[in-house]
Amino acid sequence: MTSKKANALILMICAAMVVLLIWIGGRDNKTDATHAEGISTGAPKGEMPGKYDPPITASFVRYIPAAVAADNNTLIHLPGETLDDNRWTRLYEQKLGIRLKYDWTAKDQEAYQQQMNIFLASNNIPDFIKVDALQLKRLAEADMITDLTEMFEREASELTKKTLREEGSAPFEAAMIDGRLMGLPNIDSSIDVAQFVWIRTDWLDNLGLQPPKTMDELVAIAKAFTNQDPDRNGRDDTVGLLLQKSLWGGFAGTLEGFFNGFHAYPNIWIKDSSGKLAYGSIQPEMKQALALLQQMYQAGYIDKEFAVLDEGGSADRIINGKSGMAFGQQWLNAWPIQIGYNKDPRMEWKAFPLVSVDDDPVKPSIQLGTNGWWVVKKGIAYPEAIVRMFNLFLETNWGATADFGTYYMPDNTESIWKLSPVTPTPPYKNLNAHLAIANALKRGAESELTGEAKVIYEKIKKYENGDRESWAWYAGYAQDGVFSIMNDYKEQNRFVMDQFTGVPTPRMVERLQSLQKLQNMTFTKIIFDNASIDEFDRFVENWNMLGGEDMTREVNERQASRPQ
Repeated sequence: MTSKKANALILMICAAMVVLLIWIGGRDNKTDATHAEGISTGAPKGEMPGKYDPPITASFVRYIPAAVAADNNTLIHLPGETLDDNRWTRLYEQKLGIRLKYDWTAKDQEAYQQQMNIFLASNNIPDFIKVDALQLKRLAEADMITDLTEMFEREASELTKKTLREEGSAPFEAAMIDGRLMGLPNIDSSIDVAQFVWIRTDWLDNLGLQPPKTMDELVAIAKAFTNQDPDRNGRDDTVGLLLQKSLWGGFAGTLEGFFNGFHAYPNIWIKDSSGKLAYGSIQPEMKQALALLQQMYQAGYIDKEFAVLDEGGSADRIINGKSGMAFGQQWLNAWPIQIGYNKDPRMEWKAFPLVSVDDDPVKPSIQLGTNGWWVVKKGIAYPEAIVRMFNLFLETNWGATADFGTYYMPDNTESIWKLSPVTPTPPYKNLNAHLAIANALKRGAESELTGEAKVIYEKIKKYENGDRESWAWYAGYAQDGVFSIMNDYKEQNRFVMDQFTGVPTPRMVERLQSLQKLQNMTFTKIIFDNASIDEFDRFVENWNMLGGEDMTREVNERQASRPQ
């Protein structure tokens, strides 16, 4: 080959490489990169991203809430729909080209966590998996999940970014490892985890009682509901206060609100008198509350079988009219109380504010509502699919093209949104809907309601026109519904927020789960087995000795290192 020909060939190769590099650079800088599998080019920033073509199959695992189990309140009203094939799975395939596949499912939370631990230990995770903060940290340290930092900024719609950041940086902090975002917060409301005391008002009326304003009055109601035949059926078959084995979590019969009445704050970090962080479950106020629960159990005011009741079992106590009072979150009206309403036309429930053991007002404890983060298996070809699902879920329910009545709240059933694996939710949507309805009613401007508030108001009207199956919406969002109490909590600045957010400390990773088991075992032993109340003091000593003291030191070191 002549020198001229060689030089020409070299120039041609260089030119081709320059063109190739320019094309690659332009391809990588697009809002939504096109993958080798044939994924379509993304839409402009702020709009819904493109559709996978051909479709991809994305694997998941999941817990199935009781409210959407095949034999419960949701799927039985949806002929032709199942957990694997329903309006949400079809929407993801139709709009995004994403087919969902569940590697396994579990109906019980405890069984789900056990299976999850086995699954994670096997180093064989699905494409996308929702984890807690501890699990996220372990997966990140094992280099099993994908860095989502740039992907989130590139792929997330403006609505998704706004929603996930509505409560500030806290939902992201637990997913930040060395400054990198390793999981997407399945955002949820923090204030919505506050508890209330739900009471059967028809039983109050039968016994000539008023709603409680103090802890003593609450105990008196529990006694009357146990001993005075409040349902007037002539049988000794009722119990005053519902309780379940898990003790915590917001379901019917969990007890955060009861302890809050003693100014005790289990399971969260609070500031002590010196301004340092201390763990609420080991503070002296807990002991007084446990002592009263023990007395109430021994007197028969609490279900004798609570130590074996899971969330479904405690729900059955309400549905079947065996218990007339329960602490729990704002959604108990939808499940399980609404099911009891459908079954028994005499049943009437209402939410009331938490009550105090003294003259100081109750401050409901709340934690970061976001307790799950979506992580992506490292090395999969379509990591951005989870962000696109977030975009579609939020747009379908609260965006400019929302179809709230089809995909979140159809006329014939509830909890349809739980059929989607991803469920990010605007943190203040429930309170804002209540306020919009209350304001419209005050001004006589109901016709101006739009979106979620309009759909809810239509359900309230259905109840007022005689449809008992719409009671839950009235109990939640009417002018004197549970969210009116929530608004009072908020306006009076009465929430006590968990003061620790962020990546779990090393000692938390090692010891928190076992310390929580020790706590629940000790508390159940005191209540159920009539153990000496001094067992609480031994628990505090053991909690500190078995890692709690180190955990407290780490938490405060982390707090001190944060920018003020």
